[in-house]
Amino acid sequence: MIYVLDETVLEKGDIILIREDTNESREIMKRSNSDFHHAMLYRAISSYLESDGTLVRAMNTQRKPIKQEQDVAVLRLKQMPEWYTVEKALNAAGAMVGMDYSTREAFRALTHQGKAPVSPNLQFCTRFVAQAYAAAGVQLVDDPNYCTPQQILDSPLLMRVDGPLRLAHPEEIVMGEEKNPIAERDENRLGSFLENARGITGGDEQTLKQLSAYMILHPELDTSISAAMVQSGFLETWKEEEAANPEHYDTKVFHALIIDPIAKIMEAVRLVETAEEQLEGYEPEYEHLIKQYKSYPLRYFELQVELYKNLIDQKRRILAMCDKIMDD
Repeated sequence: MIYVLDETVLEKGDIILIREDTNESREIMKRSNSDFHHAMLYRAISSYLESDGTLVRAMNTQRKPIKQEQDVAVLRLKQMPEWYTVEKALNAAGAMVGMDYSTREAFRALTHQGKAPVSPNLQFCTRFVAQAYAAAGVQLVDDPNYCTPQQILDSPLLMRVDGPLRLAHPEEIVMGEEKNPIAERDENRLGSFLENARGITGGDEQTLKQLSAYMILHPELDTSISAAMVQSGFLETWKEEEAANPEHYDTKVFHALIIDPIAKIMEAVRLVETAEEQLEGYEPEYEHLIKQYKSYPLRYFELQVELYKNLIDQKRRILAMCDKIMDD
């Protein structure tokens, strides 16, 4: 049997620990004295954030097939210090998207605890999760910079969530076995842009937030950095997502692809939840970028303002289409 994470059980901010029947998984568990080898952070609506192998990225829970129930543990805060704690942790995690992964730092998780990070601007899975919560004022482990999956599992602030899995649908099994070309493309474009930007700045800017701070101090690089952003294709991904999923925007295509009335409603509800969740992140970022552009009128910020405007318009068109579907 194949399982997937059950979105009806998971909540925002849940920590997901997994293990797999691979040599890499067994080696990591051996080196870290842990029952699990990887940690992820659930963001909501079938989406989780992780630092895995290449960089910090967002992934789909339906693309994470699980062979045995005991190979997953989902953890949740026993007590919520403030209502906004999880949102702060997720915002901190989102700000790390694009940061490079470091195997060397991961292998230092036991030997360097209590010491200053050797490479503080690089990530690995448990550092990513622990630092996200530390940014929200929650100290899950003694040292968020260096910690293991077992230390997160044993955190006195966390409790295990019962029944976090469900049986995968046949299409989810197929999806889990396939590569995700859109996600890989977006990941490669962001990573490529940041790498090219570091080549221009000569620094170690691992995220857009870090690069933005640099640009404010070095506006003379605006032309070259902006050109690198355009050339990466990073700004065009929203157009390609729309072209790949016309049923999210056109009622005729939607009705042609989904015949069953109940399935139509279920899909429309899913699209609404996803779009609303994305808008919660896009809209404040758009306002923030507008303020940055007004204070620092660089093409670098102008390009991002245009990007987020398009993303917001796109999600609102999805919501408008879903309203029509539900009214039919």
